[in-house]
Order: sequence, then structure tokens, then C-alpha cells
Amino acid sequence: MPIFIDVEEGGSEQFCARACRIVCEGLKKAGFLPGVYSSLSWWNSCLTEIKEYTRWVAHWNPTCGYTGEYLIWQYGTSKVDGINGEVDSNYYYGDFGKTSVEKSISDNSTTPKTTTKMITPDITYQVFTDASGWLPVVRNLEDYAGIDGQSIKGIRVYLNSDTLAVQTHQMSNGNIDKLTIFAGKNTIRYRVRVIGASDYYSWMENKKDTGGSSDTFAGKAGKAIDRVQIVVK
Repeated sequence: MPIFIDVEEGGSEQFCARACRIVCEGLKKAGFLPGVYSSLSWWNSCLTEIKEYTRWVAHWNPTCGYTGEYLIWQYGTSKVDGINGEVDSNYYYGDFGKTSVEKSISDNSTTPKTTTKMITPDITYQVFTDASGWLPVVRNLEDYAGIDGQSIKGIRVYLNSDTLAVQTHQMSNGNIDKLTIFAGKNTIRYRVRVIGASDYYSWMENKKDTGGSSDTFAGKAGKAIDRVQIVVK
């Protein structure tokens, strides 16, 4: 796990990038993996030139609006058992066993070299129902998006470092009965369940060059869906 410098102090905007490099290079020389934490607005204004260190983006939103690579996304707050009140909550998109410092000492140098492996964030998604509004964000297959018996009327899907398109078919009452999802670089798998059904329909798959063809829609005309699951193949 990297050691992060927190960059968000008002008045430091003009020199924060230089300060990040001083601290991060010092950590590297000491044999540690450095990283930088800041808000979306700072990453898009003051820290645009900081690309060589692990990034942690704070953007309290259903989806992360940062378009560059990042390892951690702070999406808001939540309650944790044993702690009074709410705490800042994050998604970590890496592997503790794969993100590490690799020291390499040559014959002429004792300076450790640091290699950071950036992991592409997982796919996240959420749905909207009239009764509950926008439901919590789901990552990969950790859960499903939806509430049993509540018709889905909206869906948001996000995958960092790729473009996504979501096409839905809605009935006259606004309920979604079919959807398809495709990306620019990745293959997306998804499935839905209709209200009253005991199980999901079969997995559908949309490759990057397929687009939204009619045979990639999940669902059935006239049958409102109440569950969605999505994953990158």
C-alpha cells in the first residue's frame, strides 16, 4: 500500500505540484511507494502534471469523474460497525499483493527503484426506481443493483479509462424492460431479472466492435426488470 501525501490546503495551489514531487521522491529514495491524495477539482486544475505517482481521487458522487488512472476513489461516507457517525469511504481498485515497491540495486547505485502497477478500476453501476430513487453503487458482482419488486427506470454505468454506452428500452410507463451495454475497449457481460421471476435471464455479452445490435439486449419486451448485474469479462 502506498504512503500518500494529502494535497488540499487552500493557498498552496501554486506550488503543490512541486511539493508533491519533493515528498514523493523522498519516499522513493527511502524505499517506499509514494502516492498523492486530492479532490477531483485539484486533480483537474493544480495537479494535472502529477502523473508518475499513485493517485487517490476524492469525488463524492455515484461515479468518479476523474478521467485519468487512479488506484483509490473516495466516493462519500458510510457507517461502519463500532464507529459512531459516518466515515469517509473508498473503493480500492488494486491488489495488495501486486502493488508494491520493487528495489533494484545496481553495481553503481544504492538508490531503490520504485515500480507502481496501476490497476484499471472495476465497473460500477446503480439503478433508479420511483420508490427508492437512486440506489447505492454496486461494483462488479459484489451484489446486484435493484430492489425486488421495484421496477427499474434508470441506470448509470461507469468504467474508468474506457468509453461506455448503455441503451435501454422503456415501456410506456417508463419501466425498463431491455438493455444493452458496450464499451470502446472492453467486453461487457450483463444480465437482468424481471419482476416475479425466480432467477435471472441468461448472461449477455457485448464485445467492443459489436455496438448495440438487437441480439445483445438483455430482458424481454413488456416485462419490467428489478435486478441488474454487470461485469467486465
